[in-house]
Amino acid sequence: MDYAEYLKSPVWKYRARCVRERWGFRCALCNATEPTEVHHRTYDRLGHEGEYDCLPLCAECHTRHHATMERVRREWLKRTGNLQFLPFDAILPSDVDSN
Repeated sequence: MDYAEYLKSPVWKYRARCVRERWGFRCALCNATEPTEVHHRTYDRLGHEGEYDCLPLCAECHTRHHATMERVRREWLKRTGNLQFLPFDAILPSDVDSN
């Protein structure tokens, strides 16, 4: 099953609901109570996510997070020429210019 199919599956819908419930139906970053999306922190256990593999994020925080991570990836690639070993703490968002 590919990722898009998985996100439509009853298994994912159940897991996503559990994540939202665990966080009180609030965004993990800004505490907003608007409808939350569920963000995968890792895809290592896709289909068998652990308790902390996913976080609920409001649409604004989710978009901002992905934009920041894309800038981090580009900067890391520019600095090292390799994305294979991108550590989570390699570049803090404050190290990456906002352009």
